[in-house]
Amino acid sequence: MAYSQVNLLAYSQDGSRLLTASTTGRTAYLWDADGRLLFAKNNIPQMSTIAMNPQNTRFVLGQSLWDDQGRLIASLDGPYPIHGMFSAQFTPDGSRLLTSYKTGEVYLWDGQDGTLLAALQQTAPSAVPNSAVFNHDGTRILSTNNTHQSVYLHNADGKLITILNGHRPHNITTALFSQDGEFILSITDNGDIRLWDKQGKLLRQQNYGDVSTAGFNWNGTHFFTASDSYVRLGNSDTLQFETVTEWSTPRSHTLFNHRGTHLLILELYGRVQLFGIDEAGKPRRISNWPMEGEGKVALFSPLGTYILAGDSLGMGYLLNDEGNLIMEIQTHANRSGLNAAAFHPRETYFVTPSGRDRARIWMPIDLLLAEAERQLGLILTQQECQIHFGDILPSFCPSR
Repeated sequence: MAYSQVNLLAYSQDGSRLLTASTTGRTAYLWDADGRLLFAKNNIPQMSTIAMNPQNTRFVLGQSLWDDQGRLIASLDGPYPIHGMFSAQFTPDGSRLLTSYKTGEVYLWDGQDGTLLAALQQTAPSAVPNSAVFNHDGTRILSTNNTHQSVYLHNADGKLITILNGHRPHNITTALFSQDGEFILSITDNGDIRLWDKQGKLLRQQNYGDVSTAGFNWNGTHFFTASDSYVRLGNSDTLQFETVTEWSTPRSHTLFNHRGTHLLILELYGRVQLFGIDEAGKPRRISNWPMEGEGKVALFSPLGTYILAGDSLGMGYLLNDEGNLIMEIQTHANRSGLNAAAFHPRETYFVTPSGRDRARIWMPIDLLLAEAERQLGLILTQQECQIHFGDILPSFCPSR
């Protein structure tokens, strides 16, 4: 029997649902907040992507749309043969669904019944797959076309607003909106960086060589660019850059926290670097944490309180926003290591893969101790707590 490990994880926006899936086993499971199984699906064709709408009523599993009872609503294949969904995203109101595919297509669907609304891109595969993304309120869409090496700006119905040209002859590796929707950033594989306004007017242009990924801070004033050799911080007003770090070890992940005050860098060979970013966009190294294995995954919790990093040995490292280690966990994620994780929206839990078709839900140890202290305060007097726990955990007993 083929080996199957959970490698796709997602909490709903309200934290009431948890979706776990395996691309190798072609399985998906939907759970409620108490860990009760709501539905299980097996033998899902082309199982490469999961997504759920904010209302928890529609789910993308593989290349199909499902309801919250596990019933198939529609195929998301489009009019031509497609193999391998690259991304899937719902609008905030759940009315639209945007999908892109490894074979180059980008489609816009009705988010409720799966009706095809528009074909935004229908091109042959290229070295860099076409991508697509909504802006923050779902009123604009960016899609890339690496056959024509251009970025397309559409309205919510898929109608073309304008084409962002000037990237040829290079492939587009990044095209994204700032979080407030005011700016658009496009980057090519030769490091051509272009900043546009939300109507697609070119504002500034710069070239900084090899760039593989990028991301905005919360209000669009700064952004990072990253490659295997360096990470830089760019100023949106001037396109002047500040080098955060340079090294010979390839990096695996680079990302801002939700407010843009911290920048996290995970090196492929197992080191977590955390930087503080001031209002002027100046970086300050906070910590440099080594892991035992190769770096596989790294993410901030939704409010930026925690950082979780995972390695190829299945170890997880939970840090606080000052870079201090809170807890180490052995997830028993086999073969590919700890390569996926998700935080509950309120940061009370996080979930990791754990062996075959399984996932584990964890509570950060500082929250666990705080809850235990609260409970002990309800059932034990200070004197009783000191008698039972004082020698082991002298600072643990609640004060009256």
